[in-house]
Amino acid sequence: MKKLEISGHAAIGGRVKAEEVRVKGILKVAKDCETEIFKAESQFIIGGLLNAEHIEIQIYGECTAKEIGYQTIKVKYESFHSSGGFEIKGLLTAETINIALRFGSSNAEEIGGGKITVKRKKNSLFPFGKETGSLQTKVIEGDDIYLENTTADIVRGNKIKIGPGCIIGTVEYRTDFQQDPDSTVKTVSGTK
Repeated sequence: MKKLEISGHAAIGGRVKAEEVRVKGILKVAKDCETEIFKAESQFIIGGLLNAEHIEIQIYGECTAKEIGYQTIKVKYESFHSSGGFEIKGLLTAETINIALRFGSSNAEEIGGGKITVKRKKNSLFPFGKETGSLQTKVIEGDDIYLENTTADIVRGNKIKIGPGCIIGTVEYRTDFQQDPDSTVKTVSGTK
């Protein structure tokens, strides 16, 4: 299939394989979803692996997948962009990961990539509200990492900057480490 566009509700009992998948509604896939480009502006539930070269998500509802990532290391320019809540029951991996925390809680068991950026973002739907989003994960591993409002057991990488609102168990860095005074890091190991 070349392109799958959902504008409304769709439930697929098997797997999806397409060059491009765009969702403006609700998509439920029972098994894997394999595509080059995955763009969602609403809700989706993937029962298996979401495998794509480029993932862009703007969610104001539920976003769940057993695993989001890439089965082959031959893909070099993968990216994951999210500006809404998500739940990934396995590994989220991409070369570039940008997560904008607007509201609610986002969860991934593990996050891995080259450049990983997690930042608070003002909620444009309710600009006067005080609620901000947060990210919970067990492990974050990458080359260049910047985090805000994140709770993680382990953060491991070359260059790590822990911004405001974080609670981190252990940081393991190779070249550079910085920590905001409004964050908690229990253990730090590395060379500077």
